[in-house]
Amino acid sequence: MDGWYVDDRCTNCDVARQFAPELIGEADGRSRILRPPADEAENR
Repeated sequence: MDGWYVDDRCTNCDVARQFAPELIGEADGRSRILRPPADEAENR
C-alpha cells in the first residue's frame, strides 16, 4: 500500500503521535493524519 493511512486496525496507542506530532494527531479517540510529510526527512 502506498502512502500514509490510518485504518480500523489502529489501536490509538499514541506511538505515531509521539514520534510525529506535527503529522499525526487525534480526533474522536482515533489517530488521524494532519498533513502529509513535506520531505524525505519527515517521511522517515
